[in-house]
Amino acid sequence: ELVPSILEKFIKPYLREHNLHKDELLLQYIKDLLERCCTRSSSVFETAWEAKAIAVIGCISDTDLKFDAVLQIMHGAMVPWSAAVEQLVKQHLEMNHVKVKLLQESYRLMEMKKLLRAYGIRDTNLLKDKQMIMRLVKYILKQDTPASLEDALKIAAAYMLPTVEVYILKMIDLIEKERGEESPTLLKSLTLGEA
Repeated sequence: ELVPSILEKFIKPYLREHNLHKDELLLQYIKDLLERCCTRSSSVFETAWEAKAIAVIGCISDTDLKFDAVLQIMHGAMVPWSAAVEQLVKQHLEMNHVKVKLLQESYRLMEMKKLLRAYGIRDTNLLKDKQMIMRLVKYILKQDTPASLEDALKIAAAYMLPTVEVYILKMIDLIEKERGEESPTLLKSLTLGEA
């Protein structure tokens, strides 16, 4: 709540005096803030910079630059995102703007990062080639958690890989674990197209 009043009292007169563009300056502030704060790993710093950045976004009037700022925050925020960042992103995903597609792609990547973190995988560079993605799918299936099949299918769908391969890997895993009797149940759960 202090940011708009500080902007009115101090920053706007400075901008007029030096003939600077407010929205571009605020976007640059967010970029600088991210650069300074994202090198620290403490969660105390996480929420402090996020609150500042979100407040500053509220003062940007140019919608294009506002989307650029949201994208900056999406890329700089630690996964899983805080509720405030999540809300900011969802709010902008519902808007009608050309950059919504970029937001959707970044959001999908964040979802994948969050999913991989649940399996102890922090390196998202592994999602760059299809062979490595299939290795990740296999690793996730080997964890044999209640959500592992669903998570492996999410990754396959997100990267447009054939889901049938995920089911085959799951059945191989069941057989290797001497749980082959679970295969018919798995097969029955498939749609006709998948089977």
